[in-house]
Amino acid sequence: MKPNFDAEKDNEMNQPLALQPPKFSLRTLLLSVACLAILFSLMAKISAVASLGLILTIALAAAHIVATSLGSRLRGIANHNSRLESQEEYSGVKTESAPRPNIPPSSLCNRNPLPKSVRLTTLLCSMIGGILGVALLGFLPNTPANPAGLVFGSISFSVLGGFLGFIAASFFEIVREALYDASERLSK
Repeated sequence: MKPNFDAEKDNEMNQPLALQPPKFSLRTLLLSVACLAILFSLMAKISAVASLGLILTIALAAAHIVATSLGSRLRGIANHNSRLESQEEYSGVKTESAPRPNIPPSSLCNRNPLPKSVRLTTLLCSMIGGILGVALLGFLPNTPANPAGLVFGSISFSVLGGFLGFIAASFFEIVREALYDASERLSK
């Protein structure tokens, strides 16, 4: 009597999926080592700044590829698991799963406009960055700067200051909102 592979396949299809660790073969490992050897030999021939730019470009491309692969895999797992849940509801057969707590969604799920504190912090940090840029480029010894360099430097520092201020203010706003939600839930 032949084993029924279809029954095993059906059983596997009815199990919830989980994210598996990445797998690669010896061929993939050797190809990556060869690519790294080519990269390092190219980096020996070009300048340090160009090497840094090359590494950043390759790292950015690799991060996008990994994120796309991971996102596609997670979406497929979620679709498979939700299809299993809908089949369970339709057939009336339930598999064992952890009970889901009945908790209302957090206010962090809501889309809200930026608070005034985040806008003001971003503007203030942008102005401080511009002033620091002029101070660093114009008044430090051994940094000769012409007026165009001062303007460009102050704009660059202003953008960096505004960006860092926005990140910090947004982070603290999210933490404040999460703590407020947690204290509200505990008081109920």
